[in-house]
Amino acid sequence: MEDQERLTKALADRYGVEREIGSGGMATVFLAEDLKHRRKVAVKVLDPDLAETLGAERFLREIETAANLTHPHILPLFDSGEADGFLFYVTPYMKGESLRNRLTKEKQLPGEDAIQITREIADALAYAHEEGVIHRDVKPANIMLEAGHAVLADFGVAHAVAEARDDRITRTGTSLGTPAYMSPEQATGERDLDGRSDQYALGCVLYEMLAGHPPFTGAQVEAVVRQHLTEKPPSVTQARPSVTGEVAKVINRALAKSPADRFKTTGDMAAALALTTTPVQKSFGPFSKPLGIGLVLAAFLATAGVALSTLREEDAPTSPDPSPAAQLTAEQDQAGSRYRASVAVFPFEDIGQGEKGLLGHGIAEEINAQLTQVVGLKVISRTSVGALEGIPLTTPEIADTLGVSHLLEGTFQAEGDSVVVTVQLIEASTDAHIWAETYLRSLDGFFSLRDEIARQVTLALVESVPDLRGPGAHSRTGHTAANEAFLRGTYSLKKRTRQAILDAVAAFEETLRLDPGFALAYAGLASAHGLWVSYGYPGGLEHYRAAARSIAYANLAIALDPDAAEAFSSRAYVMTKAGAPAAVIQRDFDRALQLQPNLADVHGWLSHLLVREGRFEEALNEAATAIELDPLAPGRRTGYAIDALAAREYEDAIREAEVALSLEAQLTWPQEIIGQSLLLLGRADECVEKDLKSHLAIWAICLGEVGRVEEAEAVIDSTAALTRFGEETDVSDLALLRDLTAYAAWTGQTEEAVQ
Repeated sequence: MEDQERLTKALADRYGVEREIGSGGMATVFLAEDLKHRRKVAVKVLDPDLAETLGAERFLREIETAANLTHPHILPLFDSGEADGFLFYVTPYMKGESLRNRLTKEKQLPGEDAIQITREIADALAYAHEEGVIHRDVKPANIMLEAGHAVLADFGVAHAVAEARDDRITRTGTSLGTPAYMSPEQATGERDLDGRSDQYALGCVLYEMLAGHPPFTGAQVEAVVRQHLTEKPPSVTQARPSVTGEVAKVINRALAKSPADRFKTTGDMAAALALTTTPVQKSFGPFSKPLGIGLVLAAFLATAGVALSTLREEDAPTSPDPSPAAQLTAEQDQAGSRYRASVAVFPFEDIGQGEKGLLGHGIAEEINAQLTQVVGLKVISRTSVGALEGIPLTTPEIADTLGVSHLLEGTFQAEGDSVVVTVQLIEASTDAHIWAETYLRSLDGFFSLRDEIARQVTLALVESVPDLRGPGAHSRTGHTAANEAFLRGTYSLKKRTRQAILDAVAAFEETLRLDPGFALAYAGLASAHGLWVSYGYPGGLEHYRAAARSIAYANLAIALDPDAAEAFSSRAYVMTKAGAPAAVIQRDFDRALQLQPNLADVHGWLSHLLVREGRFEEALNEAATAIELDPLAPGRRTGYAIDALAAREYEDAIREAEVALSLEAQLTWPQEIIGQSLLLLGRADECVEKDLKSHLAIWAICLGEVGRVEEAEAVIDSTAALTRFGEETDVSDLALLRDLTAYAAWTGQTEEAVQ
């Protein structure tokens, strides 16, 4: 109080000091009135010990540099000086709150808010760095929120202190920076800091806005500083699984230990964040959290007690050196983001019929296939786009749901022997049409027009988005009926249900009857047979020959079209299941990625190989990318749930399995995953409530875990009675036998389990 009275008298000719409104390690803040301009201001008075250490002349000289900064997201400096022994500086009084106060109330911010705040502060820092000024103390308490925007405060104090530092600073106990947000080079006392130190601090702030806490915490300052120096920050997705992979990668790069591994400038960091169209997945659960892959799930129900106890107790293996495909991904990530732009292609509407129809879907499918070959362009799968048909959404809502920056839509209308096609490429954030074209073609030239449209769209995107590389040629069918059958097969296959896979096989076989040289139809058959093996459905296809047929169909497709990425991917997928050498399989995946780097199946199936090799982190990043490209496909969600189960992230497994069921209620695998996850979480009572009688092993185990042993034994006895052996044994019998084995393994009946 005595100090406030002294200050009031010392500044009486310029400022009317009203009350203290805050204090920190460097200064005490007072609300005051600027008597000349009749405005509220904040008068910040340096800590007396710090003021004595710095000296008035040095403080005022150094703070003058910061006073010349003029930027909409930098809190301006109105005045500074010395009065009755006080060193002070004056800034506008912000009526809003600090980011620290908001985080105290909300803990985690909405993804869009966190990204906006970070981009605005990054822009302010980029400007200051160009002016030769480093902040040195970026933290939530120094970020003010006013009128929906962020403003960085205290730009002068940390700069002045750092420039004037000497041994006396250490003796006062003043911290140059805040430990929770301090870069490794700042923590070690380096004098020659650059903007990348501020970038690191801002990365910590973004992490906290999303996760609810900084990347490193501890009871002692020394413990926090040590973590900054030596430990890799945990992924933000561990605290908030809904944060997308794009945002997590930006944070990871900003928090690199070496400044050389961070973004070159905070402006580059802001640009990378600008490409993250969906910072937090809103509607369909997490998909970017690094987890494992789901082949372990098969082992859970197919092997003996050793495998079951391993799933519950052993730690996941470490990851060896990355594959060529993973190295490509890493190189793309060094550029700030895997994707430079993103697009969703909608079925074209037949104006004459007032509907989209198979022909409209066919146009979109062809354009989609061509665009998936563009390096740096995220192309949303037709399955996810189709899931939005009939739902009344605005352009921004569609873009937000699918996570895209651009939409492509069009119409067509037959006029005699000709067809008129109109196409529009729309920038989702502004609803602006950045390219549009109308074509008049004969019906005979209709299919070649699709290729032309794809090339024109690519050119339009390349002109507006740098670093995109366009597609090459890729064979398709010019037979209308064959194309329609192929589309039916493609849509059916995405559902992953038993009947859908059988329907897909029938559709692809019809395609080949109409056009025996259509390579992608053979690739479709390869995928269908491979999925049949993976999902283990009973009856329908010759199960034991499905894997061999899958590889044979893929070989036929590649012979017809050496650039068919789908065929290379399908062959690699089945060879992974068959236990082929990893190097052989990897060559197929690498070729598929080279041909179509944005094909969801390639990334989803590559994760199976990576987890087979114990490379869990890489595997789960690939699985996340697959969902990013195809967010509404039930198969992709099921795969993610399997990954989460294998990585012991059981809550995530349950969440994604439930999403898969919401997209396709007939899927059985997600129900099994939910039951297993609840069981392994020790929540067998919830498992029993799920009534998972279609999965007898899980059902019996859960009953036993809650003490209903007689019921569990009755389930297993009835299962054993249904199992037949000898010539009549079929796949459904083996599924029942698998249930018996799993139950015996879980209950410790080792001899029965290994028979």
